[in-house]
This record gives sequence, structure tokens and C-alpha cells, in this order.
Amino acid sequence: MSATQQLRLPIPPISFQGRDIRSVTFKGGFDYPIHRWFRLTPSFSPDLVRDILGHWGLGPDARVLEPFCGVGTTPVVCQEHGLRSWAVELNPLLHFVARVKTTPLHDPIRLAALTSELVAHAQSIFRAIEGLPLETFLTRYRETIPRIRDVTKWWSPVVLKKLTAIRIALADVGPPPELADVFGLAVASILIEVSNALHNHPSLSFSKAARRDAPVFERVTEQVEMFVRDLQGFALARPETVILRGNSKRLGQLLPAGSGFDAVITSPPYPNRYSYARETRPQMFYLGLVSSGKEVGELEIEAIGGTWGKATSVLSAPVSYGSPQVEQALRGIPDQIGQHSHLMRNYIIKFFNDMEQHIESLRPFLRPRARLAYVIGNSQFYNIPLPSDEILADLFEANGIQTVSIERMRRRNSKSGLYEAVIFLQAPA
Repeated sequence: MSATQQLRLPIPPISFQGRDIRSVTFKGGFDYPIHRWFRLTPSFSPDLVRDILGHWGLGPDARVLEPFCGVGTTPVVCQEHGLRSWAVELNPLLHFVARVKTTPLHDPIRLAALTSELVAHAQSIFRAIEGLPLETFLTRYRETIPRIRDVTKWWSPVVLKKLTAIRIALADVGPPPELADVFGLAVASILIEVSNALHNHPSLSFSKAARRDAPVFERVTEQVEMFVRDLQGFALARPETVILRGNSKRLGQLLPAGSGFDAVITSPPYPNRYSYARETRPQMFYLGLVSSGKEVGELEIEAIGGTWGKATSVLSAPVSYGSPQVEQALRGIPDQIGQHSHLMRNYIIKFFNDMEQHIESLRPFLRPRARLAYVIGNSQFYNIPLPSDEILADLFEANGIQTVSIERMRRRNSKSGLYEAVIFLQAPA
């Protein structure tokens, strides 16, 4: 019997069903300071986190855990509510974004002055290198140019020279790390919009007509101006917030022994083959968070599921169910999908094997009656539905964590039958 048929606890009095797109998805973050600093399409709205916190009515001493941190939506909302939070993120770019967003900056006006200095210096450098032939430029500045493959496919020569000039200026000026990080985030936040990539779909694709130029210096300046306004209106004194870099399949290696949490609010990857490693490559290479495609491939292998790059070859070998509980929760669906694609069968099994590892590693850190909210979307493969919310709830139940309710919040427009849900759960007394 599935978790949805075993509702042993009361259904929440507040309905989370029938929500609009801005109150569930990344689009809601555009409306709020700090949250709007970086666009990550597969992230959830701060409004949803606020509503979950309001529904629970946690006390001021509560500690919140976000094990799939993304760009830090949950920790930032916790700061707004005066709650202590810990978060874990595998992807180095998303970890960087979340850390910068949750770290107080004591002198935002100094950031504005630094940006003026950096941009003026970068413009001077650009004027000096603008006329260099492309091959000369690529050779002379190979140590400064991001080492992403086919770099001129991502950015036109003029735009790449501007971005390279900013990197040189930052190295020349050498600002304090806290200012350099916020400035770096401002640059990272505009890298896609000034590139040849299109961002009108969850996965990046390239425009047929590459842009010759883009207002790089102007957009970085505008972003910093927005950051400064947001920081001036955000409390400098913030509650304890810890952003850890690591894998949430192994929380015992990351969280201090004896740590206990009263609540978990998170959105793990959806089983839809979206690759965070693939989609964040430009920013990771630009910021120097990775230096080779091999590192990006290793990130994908470590990720939940993982079907891009080197991880695809890993899934070409047979994948067994991690436990009888995973096999029972999946209800024979992978074998149905396997009739169409052996790779996708393996992917689905690995995805939920990984999620079970996460649940097992999480359980020791939950205080009695801790409350959990997991936001996840379902999937379809070859017109075969995969009810991810029910499957995940069954895995929690198998690990002694009760399902309170599954609230299907909204239909997704990308394909018929797709939806996003929040699973409310509770740890035992």
C-alpha cells in the first residue's frame, strides 16, 4: 500500500494546492531582494518556503536544515524569519551563490566604489586588447580565459575580451575576499544573458545567430547597484547560517555529530535528467570553481541520478535496486520503461537508490517530531508516469518517517500530466 493510502496523521489545515507559478517556482524569487541575485530555473519560490514556515509555526529556537540548497532560498528565508539554518550543496557554483547571499556585507557602499574602480580598469584593459586578432588573444591570455570547451561558442570574441578584462582587473586590484565574492556573483549572474546561449528553456541551448557584442560592463554595474540596494535593506545581524559543500547522500560526513534539526525544507533534484553540472558550467569555469571537464563529469556522477556526460557511461551497466524498499516503492515502473530504454531504467533505479541513501543519512539528525517538506515534480518516460512524490513518500515511510500529506501544488505546462508537489512528513516522537 502506498504512502498516499496510509495517512496516519492529520492533513494540514492550510492547503498548498492550486498555487500559481510564481508562488512555487524560481519566478517568485524575482520579486524579492537577495533572492533575485541569481537565476536558477529549477529552484522554488521564497513564498513557498515562507508559507511552509508559517504553516508550521516554528519557535525562535528551531533549527532548519536544507540538504539540497541550490541558490540558498531556504537559508535566506530563514534569515528573514530569524531562524538558524544549515544547508548542504554539492554543486560548487550553487554553493558559492548560497554562501554569498547569506553572508552579511558590512559596507555595501564600499562595494559600489570598488565596482566603479574595477569596471573602469577593465574598460581600459579591454581597449588595449580589443583589436587583437582572435588567435593572438586566445594564445596570449589562455591562462585568464575560462577553460570551458569551445569558449568562443559560448561568448563572441568581443564579449569574451570584456569578460577576460574583468578577470584581469579583479586580479590587479585584489579586493578583500568578501567584496570580491559579491562582485564575482554579480558577474556570474549576467554570464548567460551576454552569451550566445538561450535561457528560454530549463536546459541551455545556443542561438543560431551568435551575438557580436553585449553590454557587459553596464550589466555588471547594474547588478551591483541592485545588490547594494538589497543589502542596505537587509538586516546586518543575521541568525546562524552555515552553508556546507558536500553530498547529501552522506550527511554524516558533513554535519557535526550530535546535530539535531527541528525542520527540513528542501527540493531535491527531480527525476527528469536535468543536469545541474551541465547547466552551470559557464559560471563554474569563469569563477575558477572547476578547471577541467573531468571535474564537471565527476560532479555529475556524484549527483542524485546523474545522466549527463561521464555519468551516462556509468548507467550503461546494469543497476540493481539498492534495497527491497526501493524495489517495492518503484512498483515495477523501471521495468516498464526498460522496454523502451535500458539507460532510463537504470537512471530511475539509481535516482531512488540515491534518495534512499539521503534519507538514511538524514534520519539520525532529525529531532523527535521534526517536520519535513520535500518539493518534487513527477515525470513521464515514454508516456509511462513516474509518481515521484508517492515513491519518495513510500521511501520515507520505510525509514520510519511518517507522511502527513502530499499536496500537489500546480500543473506544469511542459507536458500533460506533470505536476509539482510538496510532501509533508514528520519524524517519530
